[in-house]
Amino acid sequence: MVVTFCRMTQQEAEEIAAWHYPPPYDFYDMTADEEDYEAFIDPHRRSAHTYSAYKAGMLIGFFTIHPTSEETVDVGLGLRPDLTGKGRGASFVAAGLDFAERRCGARVFTLSVAAFNERAVEVYRRAGFKETHRFDQKTNGGTYPFIAMKKDEGGCSAVALHHFHLKADWPGGRNEVGRIESDKLKTEISIPKEMDGPDVGTNPDEMLLGAAATCYIITLAAMIERADLPLQEMDMTSEGQVDVTDGVFTYKKIIHRPRVVLKQEAGETDLKKLHRLVEKAEKTCMISRAIEGNVALELDADVTVAS
Repeated sequence: MVVTFCRMTQQEAEEIAAWHYPPPYDFYDMTADEEDYEAFIDPHRRSAHTYSAYKAGMLIGFFTIHPTSEETVDVGLGLRPDLTGKGRGASFVAAGLDFAERRCGARVFTLSVAAFNERAVEVYRRAGFKETHRFDQKTNGGTYPFIAMKKDEGGCSAVALHHFHLKADWPGGRNEVGRIESDKLKTEISIPKEMDGPDVGTNPDEMLLGAAATCYIITLAAMIERADLPLQEMDMTSEGQVDVTDGVFTYKKIIHRPRVVLKQEAGETDLKKLHRLVEKAEKTCMISRAIEGNVALELDADVTVAS
């Protein structure tokens, strides 16, 4: 589901407030609670963080995002009545969370759901939310049990297994020149001159460094884009350190030195967020996680705002 979000207008609020759900989900009708209804249709009381959701030019729902801390956002949502119960909730939730992450740089999401609404609870669980506690909420003229749920950056809604293949040819002994070939990479390989090899093509040490560096900078770029930071330019150098003791080769450390410059319009909040993302990218990159505990990773970042 490709969904776009925009700040809710008064006309949209009035249209959504008139939606009616079939029982027992009429619990979610805006008119079921007079106070909530008045707050929703009053432009002065309605939260500025309330957004209308559109697909193919049609209003399909709404999403609210309320930052409760620098990294946490509390969300609320509603899907148009005729779209509910048709397996569309998961993609709608995913689109809303992605929007909230890009809009606020959120890493943690919270929400509350009526305990009877097992259909919604299951959607949230599949999206990576976990129950934190239960509480009673006064609404709709009574008191009802609710479930508080939370999704942190470790939450996962789906698992996919991707396969990559590589063919290697090696003609003989230690100092021969081999060749590797994959879908996008074709190169000769040999032992580097630093290790008394022929130094033809690339070598395993460079390839590990290249994998770690490209994974890191791509991960960081994606995070900067999702956080909607005003990036001006970014580049990076990386260094790999290999220890040789008694003829045993050990990859000891990889040092990334990213240089990230934000546009002049960036504020102090943007810079603080960027510092956090620079650190987070190193922990999130799959190559970093793959070599964690075997190769030390170090960051020496230069993060600035253009003058």
